[in-house]
Amino acid sequence: MPGEKISDLYLLLLLFLWKLKNVYCKPMQSRFASPNVPGTGEGFFFGTRNKKEFFLSLLTSYQSEVSISLEADEIKTSIDQGSVDDSFRFIFPLGKEYWLRQISNAPEYFHTAIDRWIAHNPPGSERWYDLRMSAIRIINWIAGFHLFSDHSSINEKFRRRFFKTIFLHGSWFYIFSKSRFNSNIEKLLLLTALQFTGTLFLNSKKGDTWLRRSIKLIDTAILHDDPAIEPYSFANRIEFYTLSYILSEKTNISRSTEIKKKLHTLYYSLSNVEGEPEIERQLFRYTITEDIPIDKGLMTVGAILCNDPELKKRYPHFSEDALWLLGAEGFESFRII
Repeated sequence: MPGEKISDLYLLLLLFLWKLKNVYCKPMQSRFASPNVPGTGEGFFFGTRNKKEFFLSLLTSYQSEVSISLEADEIKTSIDQGSVDDSFRFIFPLGKEYWLRQISNAPEYFHTAIDRWIAHNPPGSERWYDLRMSAIRIINWIAGFHLFSDHSSINEKFRRRFFKTIFLHGSWFYIFSKSRFNSNIEKLLLLTALQFTGTLFLNSKKGDTWLRRSIKLIDTAILHDDPAIEPYSFANRIEFYTLSYILSEKTNISRSTEIKKKLHTLYYSLSNVEGEPEIERQLFRYTITEDIPIDKGLMTVGAILCNDPELKKRYPHFSEDALWLLGAEGFESFRII
């Protein structure tokens, strides 16, 4: 839960009202019937729009096809055994296998894992209260939808149940978006997830509200971050700042020039930190073991976003972070910096 500032009695009342309004009221059904995103990757970072020869070639330059297949098989075995990582950070390793193999049952496993989670975790149940894990899970669910959306198993019945659950999570995140948290990381995770769900349901009034609030609070966090005070303090937060900014660009949501300038400052400061800052990847994991340090992966993204030749010189290799977050357009931008 977000800190210890909210009493148990208040939470019980909040949960009751939330269920009454969002779970039991039938008018809510129409709000998630037509999400804003078609599943092609438009509006987000990933999708079938990137299924190009050069993309698949770059993908296998980071990890061999054999390794990708072995990791996917390991994930499928876990799903078969009913043992699934609650964060769903296995989405990208599973998605990569689906993209690389001509015949793959990865989408069915995605479908099975989602259905099983929804069946065992009704709205407002215990796992919903872990806001950190819920935020990571929902962000990866949305990524998974784009990775597998063109497969026949992602049918209308699945989509309705899937989108309804994400919509309810968005409403849940919104309740706590102005609460006090034990850590900045937990708060930024929730706000990032709120921006993702707001983007998904931008056609609805609630989705627009979620999007605006999340961006406003994330921008406040960016502008107040000061790397000069503690050089390492912002390193674990730059992942959320970066994803939030790129997602805004994809949906043509304007951010002030001060935000981009501050991002540039943060990236430049991180590039000058002596030693290797320990940065734990919070959201996407491109392999099961995740051996590549997140700062090195994101530095390439920073060089592209800020059009910075100096950052490119320091980090000259197009990273897998840049591949997934910026796609073909990012590759072309990096090439000409």
